[in-house]
Amino acid sequence: MNWKKFQLKKFLATPKGKLTGALALLGACWGGIALYYFSSFLFDVPSNQRLAAMRMELKRQQRLFESTSAGAAEADLIRKRYEEMIATAWRPEDGNVETELRLKVSEAARSGELKLNQLGSVRIDRINNELFFAELDVSATGPLSDVIRFISTIGALKPEIRWKRLDIRPDMRAARRNATLSIVNLAEQKDEQEVTPVNFSGSLRVLGYEGKAPARAKGGNAK
Repeated sequence: MNWKKFQLKKFLATPKGKLTGALALLGACWGGIALYYFSSFLFDVPSNQRLAAMRMELKRQQRLFESTSAGAAEADLIRKRYEEMIATAWRPEDGNVETELRLKVSEAARSGELKLNQLGSVRIDRINNELFFAELDVSATGPLSDVIRFISTIGALKPEIRWKRLDIRPDMRAARRNATLSIVNLAEQKDEQEVTPVNFSGSLRVLGYEGKAPARAKGGNAK
C-alpha cells in the first residue's frame, strides 16, 4: 500500500501527473456543478397538485383585482355625483334659505303675473351635518299659460329648485260657469277656452349644503 502511495506521489510530481490531476479535479468540479443544478431543477419542477394550487391562487387574485377595480370605479362615480350635487346646492352665500327661497318663488309668480293662493313656510329636513332639503308648498289658480310660465321661471333659478310634487287640474267651478253660458259664436268660445283657469299646487325642494366646498364657476351664482 505504501509503495502504491509512493508511486502515485511520484507520478503526480511529473508534468503528466500534474496534468492528469488537474483534469481529474476539473472533472470533479464540473460534476458537482451539474449535480447541483440538476437537483435544483428537479426540486423546482412543480407537481400537478402544486400547479392546481397555483392556478387557484391566480384566479383568486384576479377576482380580487377585478372586485377592487370595480369598487374603486364605483367610489369614484359616487364622489363625482356628490360633487355635482354640491355644485348646484344652496349654500350659505346664497342667503338664509328659509327667507330667500320664499322671496324667489314670490318674485317668480309676480313676474309671470300669477297670483299665488298659498306660499307656505320653508321646512328643513336634514340629511347629515352638511346636507339638507328645504321644501316649500305653493298653490295658485290662474290661466294655464301663466302657470306654465311660472314653472319655467322656477326651473331657471339658481341654485337649482326642483319640484317634489306638481299637480295641475281644471277649475271645475269655472267649467260649470262656462256650461251655463248661452249660445255664443265660435270666436267667443275659443277666447273663453284660452282663459279658463286651472288649479295648480305643488311642493318645491332645494338641496342645501353647509360644508366646505370650492367656489362656484362663473355664472353659477344665485339669480
